[in-house]
Amino acid sequence: MSHPDDRYTTNLLLAVLSLDDWALLKPFFTREKLEREKVLLPANQPIDHVWFPEGGVASVIAHKIDSGPTEVGIFGREEFAGTPLLPGADTSPHLIFVQVNGSTGLRVGASLFLKAMNQSATLRITLLRYVQTFIIQTAGSAISNAHQRTEARLARWL
Repeated sequence: MSHPDDRYTTNLLLAVLSLDDWALLKPFFTREKLEREKVLLPANQPIDHVWFPEGGVASVIAHKIDSGPTEVGIFGREEFAGTPLLPGADTSPHLIFVQVNGSTGLRVGASLFLKAMNQSATLRITLLRYVQTFIIQTAGSAISNAHQRTEARLARWL
């Protein structure tokens, strides 16, 4: 007999979902290996899948024509790639790719993800709280990059 909470994932965001919210997503997940440089979300292209890493580190890259690419955020198994879908966008201006190998990730189609989110207010609220957390983290990175020495920035990244 299986345990009522039969989720097997090390993604911390998925781990805090209610059993009902987990059940909305679980049938649609595909587990895939996340190798270094694997693109999770290409910039300025339709978001086809949402990714929940189970390890490793993903980088969020902004690109400015006159200065090139800049890492504006990082995340790992505590977060997900696909946040622009939450407010209704279908593309992201940022590239998200795996920076550090580490594990696998759970992938779900964007349309199935949106359907689940629209069926559950608690799922939507949990995901939006994550977005707020990521905004705070990104602001902290910007402050660190602007005001700290290289050693301190490296320590923060590690």
